[in-house]
Amino acid sequence: MSTFEGTLHEYDRISIDNFTQHNLKSTAYFLSHCHKDHMNGLNSQPFLDRLRSRSDIKLYLSEVSCMLLLNDPDYEDLRPYAVTIPVECPTTIKVPSDSARPAYGVVVTLISAEHCPGSTMFYFEGLQGNVLYTGDFRLTGSDSQLEALFDESGSPRPLKTAYVDTTFCFPGANYIPGRLDSSEALVNLVRPILSDTDCHVLLDTSTQYGYEHLFQVIWDTFGMKVHVAEAKMRRYRGLKSIQEALVEKICKNSYRLCYSMHASLMEVKDLMERLQPERVCANVKHEGWDVVKLVEPRSVRKRCNTDGDDSSNGTLSKKGTSDLVWSYWTSDESDAASD
Repeated sequence: MSTFEGTLHEYDRISIDNFTQHNLKSTAYFLSHCHKDHMNGLNSQPFLDRLRSRSDIKLYLSEVSCMLLLNDPDYEDLRPYAVTIPVECPTTIKVPSDSARPAYGVVVTLISAEHCPGSTMFYFEGLQGNVLYTGDFRLTGSDSQLEALFDESGSPRPLKTAYVDTTFCFPGANYIPGRLDSSEALVNLVRPILSDTDCHVLLDTSTQYGYEHLFQVIWDTFGMKVHVAEAKMRRYRGLKSIQEALVEKICKNSYRLCYSMHASLMEVKDLMERLQPERVCANVKHEGWDVVKLVEPRSVRKRCNTDGDDSSNGTLSKKGTSDLVWSYWTSDESDAASD
């Protein structure tokens, strides 16, 4: 759970991942990713009023984070103020003035944080020195995504301050399996379960975003899409690489049970052959099909219809002769009673 208060010591009027209290005095806002503990106040009326107060106050974020954010109806009002910045592309941002201080420029580079879709670090370069805000991340120092932090010789660029994700910085958390190890463990766990057709797998996730890589692993490995609710699918609108691993409707990749409370045609025919009734009455008729002929026993010598002497509807009746009768409901009220 992030406890970052939002502001940088080096660059005033910039707020990141916190949109409450003193941050409402800032003039440039940044969102690292779409997890709730980094979105405090983002959909509040005071923050929306702050954005509306001036045309030059914006919310900066990655393209994927912007899609996820605006696909959520709770944040739709932010659409006019959201500005996307390309990942790994140094971009000059103007931090607007306030009543006491002039505007200034800062170069911002977004670095993929590999935490969840759209998650980024923010690398600021300006007159007050180089500053890195990591947000939440899952990278090692050797990952290629961090090349913006190194010069051509491979040496680290001067860095004045690093605002770092310390979620698991406590004794006992020295080692956490990497994404590849976790993916392999999931495949090894799920494979024998999926081989048993009486079982299905439920992925119980603790956050709204962040498990999409596992969805794609399941799709790539087993060719099975992960079923999600319609509302969840809407959140991924525009993100084709994620949507291809998901499904919101039952499809051929899902196992279904055909459960009927009525006998099949073969079951009815078998029963009639065994019982050898003198008369068969069909209680349900299907247009275009001679239902009685479909089910009649071979021992029945002839068939008659309900226009005969027997006017009972929906019954099996026995007469002195062996007749087959097609009996059906005739009243409107009886038709309405069908199941």
